[in-house]
Amino acid sequence: GSRRTLSQHLARALENITLKKMLVDNDTFITELSKLFLNSREAGSIFVTFKSVKTDQNGKVIRGKPDPKVTEEYRCLVRATDGSGGRNKTKLSTMLSQHEIAKFQLVYSAVLKNSMDSLKKKDKKKNRTNKKSMV
Repeated sequence: GSRRTLSQHLARALENITLKKMLVDNDTFITELSKLFLNSREAGSIFVTFKSVKTDQNGKVIRGKPDPKVTEEYRCLVRATDGSGGRNKTKLSTMLSQHEIAKFQLVYSAVLKNSMDSLKKKDKKKNRTNKKSMV
């Protein structure tokens, strides 16, 4: 088998601790995500990622080779961050089971629609004149 160094064990332990601190329930995630969008209205970015994760019945992530004794379930890990550097960086995550995904995406899409009103609109007149001159 492969041997891990002490630093690899510490890195894995820190990763688990931070995941536990960031992991919130779905409703709290949506609420906090809405706050992130409000805070970044004038300037800033929000990064949201979705990742498929294999878990056991208790929601614990399964890594490595599958164990035939454990019933596996696929869940969706959703992460969000405001991308600001340093100590003020906000990180959130939640785990979605298969039957929660549809409901979550409806609420998530509503949050996105409400947050997109501060985007800059393209000037369509400039694009039309450029296309006419090219023809």
